[in-house]
Amino acid sequence: MPPESMPPETTTPETMPSGIMPPGTSGRKLLPLLGRDAVAPADVFALCQNAFWLRRHLACDESYAKRQVLLVGFHALAGLKVPTVCKIEFANCFPDDLMVKIEFGGELEDVPITPALARLLKDWMEVRPASVSGKLFATADGPITRNTLAMAMATMGRTFGMPRFADALIGFFKANLHGENAKADEAAAARAYVTRAMARAGVTFEAIGRLVRRTDPFKESARFIGDPTLQGWQDLVGASALPATYDDCLDEDAFGRKGPRSWRLAADHPLVIDLTSYVWPKKRREAVAARAALYDKHAELIDGLIAEGAVSIAQLAQLFAMSKVGFVKLRRRRLAARAAGPPGMGSGKAQAKRKCGDKGGGTAACAVAAFADPSCLAFASVERLRRVRWPKNPKRRVGLREPLFEKYGAEIERLVAEGRLLMREADALFGYAKNGFRFRLARARREAAGIPANRHPLYDVADCSAEERKRLNKIADLRWPAGEARVAFGLEVLRKHAAFVCTLVDARKLRVADAASLLGMSKGRFTLLRAEFKAGTLDFALAPHAQGDRDLWRELVLRELEARPAGQGVVAFCTGLRRRYGMSLPFDFVRHVVETVGRIPATPKRATPAPPTATAEERVRIDAIAATDWKEGFEDETRRALLKDHFAFVFVMIDARKVSMAQAGRLFRVRQDLMTQLRADFRAGCFDWALRPPLSETERRRWRALVRREWPKRPEGQTPNEFCRALRKRFDFPLPFSAINNVLAHMRLHDPHEPSLYSEPRRMRQELTDLDRRVVRSLVKADWSGVADVEALRRELLVEHLGAVVVMLDAWKLDMARAAELFRMSKTKMARLCREHREGTFELAVAPPATREEKEAARETVVAEIAIRGVVDNVPDFWHRLRRERRLPLSLHEVRHLVRSCAAAEAEAIAA
Repeated sequence: MPPESMPPETTTPETMPSGIMPPGTSGRKLLPLLGRDAVAPADVFALCQNAFWLRRHLACDESYAKRQVLLVGFHALAGLKVPTVCKIEFANCFPDDLMVKIEFGGELEDVPITPALARLLKDWMEVRPASVSGKLFATADGPITRNTLAMAMATMGRTFGMPRFADALIGFFKANLHGENAKADEAAAARAYVTRAMARAGVTFEAIGRLVRRTDPFKESARFIGDPTLQGWQDLVGASALPATYDDCLDEDAFGRKGPRSWRLAADHPLVIDLTSYVWPKKRREAVAARAALYDKHAELIDGLIAEGAVSIAQLAQLFAMSKVGFVKLRRRRLAARAAGPPGMGSGKAQAKRKCGDKGGGTAACAVAAFADPSCLAFASVERLRRVRWPKNPKRRVGLREPLFEKYGAEIERLVAEGRLLMREADALFGYAKNGFRFRLARARREAAGIPANRHPLYDVADCSAEERKRLNKIADLRWPAGEARVAFGLEVLRKHAAFVCTLVDARKLRVADAASLLGMSKGRFTLLRAEFKAGTLDFALAPHAQGDRDLWRELVLRELEARPAGQGVVAFCTGLRRRYGMSLPFDFVRHVVETVGRIPATPKRATPAPPTATAEERVRIDAIAATDWKEGFEDETRRALLKDHFAFVFVMIDARKVSMAQAGRLFRVRQDLMTQLRADFRAGCFDWALRPPLSETERRRWRALVRREWPKRPEGQTPNEFCRALRKRFDFPLPFSAINNVLAHMRLHDPHEPSLYSEPRRMRQELTDLDRRVVRSLVKADWSGVADVEALRRELLVEHLGAVVVMLDAWKLDMARAAELFRMSKTKMARLCREHREGTFELAVAPPATREEKEAARETVVAEIAIRGVVDNVPDFWHRLRRERRLPLSLHEVRHLVRSCAAAEAEAIAA
C-alpha cells in the first residue's frame, strides 16, 4: 500500500515496536519457561507489558491486554489469587492512594499495593467497559467469572511450559516479601499482609504499606513499564526468557490466515468515497435493504481488499454504519445468498427436505443447506462429510464419527482457522451439537500432549508412588463401625495414618477434600489437623485426655492469654500451648475458652450414673424376644402374642433403665411413639385393647361416633391423650390413639378458625375491641431493629401487655401463633408464659436469673420434696405446684434433671 494512502495517525509496521509486531515477524519460542520452578523478575516485568498481550486474533485489543497484565500483576505483585481477585469491586480500587479494599471474613480490609501494580490497575480502570456489574473484572454484559480467570491462568501455564504458573507468581511475591532482605521488626506486618488480617492483627496500614513498597521488585524500574523507548525497558525485556509477544509462544498452527496486519483505506479510495457519500435511510428495513444492495454492488472489491489485508473489518463496519459483528453477519448472509443462486431454484419441499434431513431409516443427513463461504466445497473432506448420513443411535454415531475425524479432522480445523468454515458448520459436518467439534479438538490436543482431562487444571496433583498408592488403598478399604465405636475407631485411624496423609497433601500428591474423606472428617477439621502437623504437635492433639483436667487447663489458657502476641491466631496459640506444656485437650476447648473469656464458668453438672446392666436371665429373655420368627402375613398375630407374654417384663426393664424406648420398639416392631402410648396405657391399667384382633369397618365407625359424641363433654383442659385413656376405662375403647386424632382432624375441617386443638367444635373467633386493637398496634409498632438488648425489650413488652393478650386468647380473639409473633417467640414458649400468667407465677418467668446461692437453695427444696413424695410421675405438674407454692426459680429442665438424678441414685442404693 502506498504511504500516502495511510492516515497520519496510523503506525506503520516499520515504526511499530517489536512488542506489538504480528507473530509472523518475530522468532517463535515455544514453552519458554519449560523445566523452571520459579519466574525471574525480568519474566514478570515482560508479562506486565501491554505489548506482550496484544493478540492478533483479537485485532490487538488493548483492553484485553491491560486486563491480562492486571491479572498477572495481582498474582506477582500482591500475592492475590483468582478467588480473591474476583471479589474486588471497581468502587473499592484507589490506585492514586496505593490501596485496594478487599473483603476478607465479611469485613473490608485496606490492602496496600505497590506503585507498579497501581499503575497497571489505573490503566485497566481507564479502559474497563461500562458494565452492569460492580466488579473490577467485568465486561459490558456482567462480571468475568472465577472459572474464566482460573482457566486463563492455567492456559498461560500450559503455553509457557509451567503447569503451576499461578503458584510460581505467588511464590515470586512471597520470596520478595520474606526474602534475604527481610527485617526482623517487619515479620508481624508481613504475616498480617499474607494472612489478610491487617485490621485484626494490630498492625497499622502505614507499616504494611512501607513493607510492600520496600520489597517491591520494580521500585527502581516502575517508570520503565509501558515505555519501550527507555534503555531500562530494553535491558529488562532482553533478560527475560519470554519472546516479544504471547502469540510467539504458540505454534504456527494456532493461527489461521497468514499475512500482514489489515490497515485502513485512504480517504480518497473509491469505496470510501462511495459509502461515506451515501445517506442511509432512517427506517430500519430500508437501511437493511440498502446495505445489502451496496454490499452486492461492491462485493468483489470488498472480498479482494479483505484477502489482501488492505482493509480492516472495523473500517468496513464503520463505512456501512454497523458494528463489527453486524458487518460480519451481513457478509455471511450475502455470501450465502450468492452461493444459493437466483431465487426460486428448487422446490420448497426439496429445500425443506435438505434443511431438515431425511428422517427415515434411523439416519439424518447434514443439516447445512448452504455454506457461508461456498469455496469450502472445493475441498474433498467437506464434500465427503456432507454426504454422510448420521445414525440417530448415539453409539453408532460415535463409531462412525471417529474414523472420519482421524482422516478429515485436521483439514476441517484448518478451514475453520482460515475462516472458510463456521464452527457450527463444522459441528454439522461431524454430526455434533453446538461446540461439539471444538471440544473434540481440545480432547485430541490433550491426548497428543499426554495431559489428563482435569476439570480444574489449577488443582492438578502429582502421581503417588506404588507404596504410597498401596497404603492409600489400604486406608480407603477400612470398614468404619457405626455408633459410639466410630469415634474411637476414627481416633485410632488418625494416630496411625494422619501424618502420612498430611505429608502427601503437602507434597501436592493428594487433594484436601480427598484426604479429609479418607480420614472420615470435614475439610475444615482436616485443615486444623494439617496445622497441628506442620507445628509438630500432632501427637499431642491426638493423645487421650481426661475430662477432669479441664478446669486446670482453663486456668492455664487464661493465664497464657494475657501474654498472647498481638495478631496471633487461635490455632497458633493452641499449638504454642501444646509445645510448651504438652496440652492434649482438643482445639475446640482452647477456642471456646478464648471466645468466652468474660463468662463465669457454669457449675459442673452432677455426674449421671451409668444405666444398670441387665442380668444374665434378663439378657436371655430379651434375646429370645429378638429372635422371634416374624412370618410374612402374620405380623399382627405375632405382635399380639409377644405383647401378651412379654410386655409386662419389658415394661419393668424400661422403668429400670435397662432397656431404652427405641430398643423396646424394635423388639415388638412398633414405632417409638406407639411404644410410648402402650407404656402409658399399661401404667394406667387400660392395656387390653392392644391384645385384641382388628375390628371391622362397621365397628370402627360406631366407635368413632362415640368419640364425636363424648369429645364436647370432656372436662376443661383435658388433653386428647387423657381423653383417650378415659374412654378406655369407661367404654373399653379398642381403637388406637391415632383414630381419635383422625376424628378431631375431620372435626376441625368444619371450623377452620379454631385456634386450639382442644377447643369445642363449631366455635367462632370473636372480634377485637378498640382497646384490644390499641394493644396489638403497640406491639406491632415496637422497634426491635435498633435495640441492643432484645431480651430486655421483650421482658418490658411482656410485663406491660401479656395480661391483655391472655384475656384476648381466653376470649378467642387471638390464636397462639399470632400472640407468639407479636412477642417474637415460639408458640411453645408463649403457651408456657400464658399458663404461668394464669397460675400467678408470671413474675418468676420474667425475673432476672437467680444467683448461685438461690439456685442451690431451690435445688435442696426440690430434693426434699422428691424425698417426701417418693416417685414423681408427672414432672411438669410437680414443677408447676412448686412454682405456685414455693416460688421456685428453677426451670422445668433443671427440675426434670434433678428428678432423674434422684431416681438414678435411689436405683443404685437399691442395687447395692
